[in-house]
Amino acid sequence: MKTNTAADLIKNIETSYLTQSEIDLAIARAQRAEFIVKMVGASVTWLKSKLAFKSSVKVASQQPA
Repeated sequence: MKTNTAADLIKNIETSYLTQSEIDLAIARAQRAEFIVKMVGASVTWLKSKLAFKSSVKVASQQPA
């Protein structure tokens, strides 16, 4: 299943009542929003991996000799 981007969806709707400038602005805003969402998701994934690594190191260091 192919996921359409917001820009593709905007291009596929009826925009005859908008100027080309307004269409371009809507596409740019949609692309910016998608970029922000991807960056937040990547940051959360990175943070989870760092926390998981730190907790595994902490547990390993507390084992008796």
